[in-house]
Amino acid sequence: IVKLLAFILLPVFLRFFLDSFVLALKRPGILFINYAVGTFVNLFLNLVLIPKFSFYGACTATIISEFSMIGFYLFWIKRNICFMKGRADNQPVFSASIDARQE
Repeated sequence: IVKLLAFILLPVFLRFFLDSFVLALKRPGILFINYAVGTFVNLFLNLVLIPKFSFYGACTATIISEFSMIGFYLFWIKRNICFMKGRADNQPVFSASIDARQE
């Protein structure tokens, strides 16, 4: 089981980086939605896989839910962040439409 759980290290670190990126964009609602998606994917897969595969099913469900969370972030970033090529005139490498009003 430890060998199977070793596959979760890279997705967890990548998701942590994406969590920080989304929080830096001041979008905590996206973080909440992503964790809700991951929770429901994990719950559904646990209900399906644990009766058939025991703890191997639980490990597999956890790994798949981590990848689903990464997929959600990448989908959201691709749709909401405009990546531009860096230019010599110091244009930003990426830009996001963020409401910068002070409240």
